Amino acid sequence: MHGFIEFITGSSEAAKDLRRKLVFKIVPMTNPDGVICGNYRTSLSGNDLNRQFSTPNPKLHPEICALRNLVSQINAKQLQSEPIRAYMDIHGHSRKKSIFIYGPEYALYSDKYFKARMIPKLLDEASEMFRFHSCRFTVEAAKTRCARVVFNRDFNILNCFTLEASMFGYVDSQRCTKELTMEDYIGFGVKMALTLK
Repeated sequence: MHGFIEFITGSSEAAKDLRRKLVFKIVPMTNPDGVICGNYRTSLSGNDLNRQFSTPNPKLHPEICALRNLVSQINAKQLQSEPIRAYMDIHGHSRKKSIFIYGPEYALYSDKYFKARMIPKLLDEASEMFRFHSCRFTVEAAKTRCARVVFNRDFNILNCFTLEASMFGYVDSQRCTKELTMEDYIGFGVKMALTLK
């Protein structure tokens, strides 16, 4: 997130071009009260906020209500058929290696099947740290209330993703595991921005 924000707010020609073409709405964190207390998954209400997007409670999940309202307002005000080009959560992953994406599920015969894989494929081409073959484009029963699934279903956003970055490392082209450093995470944020160009 840091590298992404730093790049798109920068003075490079690529960043200026991106800002001319796209409007970015960035929520740096949706769980500030949980994180400040050392939780990375649950809020102070004891809920995994990323499982509350279907029917959030305004008292227990105000951040999720606000995010749903924002997306709803953008959709209501726009004239294009797809006013929101992409939605992406950025998470840390505690088990798998590399950086990868969970994306929407479309049948192979759907015209959206390959379109929903375009951004992940471009990320795979842009960075050795990203692993396309670790990406999953399915909706498991336990994930039906997470942001990427709900926003894809309720707001018809084609490119709804959860980007997962390993908390440990990535597998390089020689099949060796390399540690992911802070510079790697920041650098990947830049590559993520350039992929949208």
